Amino acid sequence: MLAWWQLWATSAPWDEGAFVRRQVWYFPDEGGRWFEARTGLPHRNDAATLLLERTGPSGRPIGRRLLPPLFRLHLADIDADGSCELIAGIERTIRKKTWRRVYVYRARRPDFPPLWLGSRLSFVLRDFTVTPVRGRTGLRASELRFGRPVVSTYLWYTFGFRTVSAREDHRP
Repeated sequence: MLAWWQLWATSAPWDEGAFVRRQVWYFPDEGGRWFEARTGLPHRNDAATLLLERTGPSGRPIGRRLLPPLFRLHLADIDADGSCELIAGIERTIRKKTWRRVYVYRARRPDFPPLWLGSRLSFVLRDFTVTPVRGRTGLRASELRFGRPVVSTYLWYTFGFRTVSAREDHRP
């Protein structure tokens, strides 16, 4: 349910000398679904990422969505409705500062409609992973609270995430 592999991330030349960063993910436990993210494509928003679902590692595209740059992608049933969602870690630039956020999309082809485009979790997000929490699928996030590292756990409740626990991270 929670297994995923980020197989590779490469940069390649594109039209007019621009470079495109390509990331590929494979989710074997969810029917063997392949996703590819291309960042740096020529677009009116130069920070756009094209997320594609493919039939295989180099197969034809069967779903697509334009979204902000990705740093993490998970496929899991976060809202316990029996169908998987895409949990995307994205980087948004707001007032010339880059912030990390978690967005949730339905993993329904061909357009991946948004389920939750959250402004933020509790604190400043550094990274996250999808993990079992109290028998359900939830998020474990590494965050900063007033400059100090915090590890928080979140579960999905009706619409959005709710904090289950937060503790300071005392690792050096």
